[in-house]
Amino acid sequence: MFRMTTIWDLIGFVGDQRVARKGVILQHLRNLLDEIADEEDLLGIRVVENVENFTDDLSQLCKELGIPPYKVIQPVLTNSLVLLTPLSY
Repeated sequence: MFRMTTIWDLIGFVGDQRVARKGVILQHLRNLLDEIADEEDLLGIRVVENVENFTDDLSQLCKELGIPPYKVIQPVLTNSLVLLTPLSY
């Protein structure tokens, strides 16, 4: 904010003008944080979809290679990624 104050001093913004500019800055920050959160949501969805797709691919490869399938290790926390481990022969 110091940098903004310096710029406002240079261009002569005072009082209500500064308050208005601070409001604009806060709105920009809110919008940016919303966009970041939306991107993270999409990333989470893509990761889950990739895990599901790759798990299916892995199962198909195991069948084709004639090796035992991998089993799912239950996640310690809910909504965490699922781990796979090979079944023993």
